[in-house]
Amino acid sequence: MENNFINKLAFVNASKYRKKVLMSLDNTYKTPSVISKEISLRLNHVSSSLRQLNEIKLVECINKDFKKGRIYKSTEEGQKIIDKFKKY
Repeated sequence: MENNFINKLAFVNASKYRKKVLMSLDNTYKTPSVISKEISLRLNHVSSSLRQLNEIKLVECINKDFKKGRIYKSTEEGQKIIDKFKKY
């Protein structure tokens, strides 16, 4: 279990885009366009990062049925990784 967490932590840390996107979801809900504006990252990079983070269950879309205006939040495990990054 701990090894899986470390692998996910390393996966996020390997990409500055994934890290910025995940950190922007610290205890909040946001759309990809809001994340894009806040962290000054192109929307296609934000969407790609969210897709990757969703695949490993660090973020989740809370309104999956929508095509536009999807809202994302960090999962419990995603929040633990955010907290780890904030410590260092």
